[in-house]
Amino acid sequence: MTSINDLTDASTDDSTYLFMGEGAGNGATTGGNTGVGIGVMASLTVGTENTALGGGALNTITWGTCNTAIGVDALQNLTEASYNTAVGYESMSGIGDGTGNTAVGFQSGAGAGTGNASFGYIALGGSSGNYNVAVGYQTMGGADGDLTGNYNIGIGYNTGTDVTTGSSNILIGYEVGVGGGGTSVTTGSSNILIGNSTGVPSSSTSSYLNIGGVITGQMDTVDITLADGFKATTQSPLDDSTNVATTAYVDAAVAAGGSNPLGFGGGGIVFSTSAAGSAATGYGGGGGGSVGVGASHANTGAAGTAGIIFITEYCS
Repeated sequence: MTSINDLTDASTDDSTYLFMGEGAGNGATTGGNTGVGIGVMASLTVGTENTALGGGALNTITWGTCNTAIGVDALQNLTEASYNTAVGYESMSGIGDGTGNTAVGFQSGAGAGTGNASFGYIALGGSSGNYNVAVGYQTMGGADGDLTGNYNIGIGYNTGTDVTTGSSNILIGYEVGVGGGGTSVTTGSSNILIGNSTGVPSSSTSSYLNIGGVITGQMDTVDITLADGFKATTQSPLDDSTNVATTAYVDAAVAAGGSNPLGFGGGGIVFSTSAAGSAATGYGGGGGGSVGVGASHANTGAAGTAGIIFITEYCS
């Protein structure tokens, strides 16, 4: 039987490294490296625990550890970096010294950066930002992608392809943030867009919320509007305002009139519907361990009323 070392284009020491393919391994004998394919790890000197499968994979690496490249020219330009994983033709092919990246798909993560994760055809392609996550066809990338922003999350076909310097955006859905339902996100940051073709008022808009075009507005000024013109507001359990269409309150504290918030021994539960401004009428806790039926209780949680309250009030 012919030994691997008897082959002209292969070398191994049977325990710490294995290279097969013309120019593979550059004669390196450092531990834990495995390379199969023409020109894989062709510049390696002192790297360890690297794996390359496919012609040109990890072609220019000189040192680094725990990199994995599977696919022709995957991680082909990585020189001095560690803990990268690339699966797919030319996946992460543009990265030189980034660390901790993961890319799966044709030319996925083909740019540079650190701590990025991309899954899909040319997802994060051309990106040089850091700590971005892209899932989907051309998501936050594409052939002309030039993302330099950080901490973005994009999920969906063609989503976020126009983002450049924007950071901390969350874009979820089909072609989100690319102008279909507004203006594309480019330099804006901290936007949350959910739903097919949702967008922002301007390319530099930041801190904007758009959920399906139904709930929209500025999160930084808490100016959120519903599509039908109603305002989304908040109300505390002790607020007697009647301008809230439907409100559910949960007050985990024990009611002032008893020790049990579930209606035994002086606590109570109130489920009621009443006209604006009137007292909540329903099932309330009575004293002495009894449970009152039809007792009247105000919203403010007076003695003997509920620790858990669900109230529906009509808009005034």
